[in-house]
Amino acid sequence: IVDSNTTIPDLNNAYLLSDIAKMTRDQLMDEFKKSRYLMTDDIQDKFEKFDDLETQKQFYFTFWKGFDPTPNTPNNEFKKDYFERVAYANKHYKSDTRSGWESDRGRVYVLYGKPSETESYPFESNSKGYEIWKYELLEGGVEFVFVDLINDGRTYELVHSTKRNEIRDDNWRRRISVQH
Repeated sequence: IVDSNTTIPDLNNAYLLSDIAKMTRDQLMDEFKKSRYLMTDDIQDKFEKFDDLETQKQFYFTFWKGFDPTPNTPNNEFKKDYFERVAYANKHYKSDTRSGWESDRGRVYVLYGKPSETESYPFESNSKGYEIWKYELLEGGVEFVFVDLINDGRTYELVHSTKRNEIRDDNWRRRISVQH
C-alpha cells in the first residue's frame, strides 16, 4: 500500500502504480480529451500518432507529471484538482448539445478555477441574461463576460475577457440587448 507521503524516485515505478496504467483505451481517450485545455497541438499530435495503448498511457502519464507540484509522491494534486473542476463544470454548465467542461463557462472554470466574484444578471425583457466572473489573483485581476445569446438559460457564451489570449470585445454590452 502506498500513501501520499511515500517517495517514488523511479518514474516507471510511479507509472505502474498510477491510475493511468490501469485505464482502458476508452477511459484514456475520454480523459485525454478532457485534458486538451492544457495541451499544445504538438502534444496532441504526438499522442495520436502512437499506435499502441501502452505507449499512449506512458506518454499521457509523463504529460501529467509535468504539472505535478510534488512529483516524488504518487499523488498528482494538480491533476486531481483539474478533474474535480471538470466534474463541477459537467454538473453545472452542461447544455443539451455539449458537456459542461466543453462549454465556455466550463472551460474557464476548468482552467482558472472558481471565480473570486460572480455577478449574475438573469434574462429581463430588455436584455439577455449574462454573468461576469472576476478573478482577482489572475494577471492582477481579470473579468470574463458570458452572455446567454440564445436565451435558453443554460448556454452562456464567452463574449469578452480582459485576460490575455482570450476573446476581447470592449463593446460587449451591445450583445445583451433584446430587439423588440
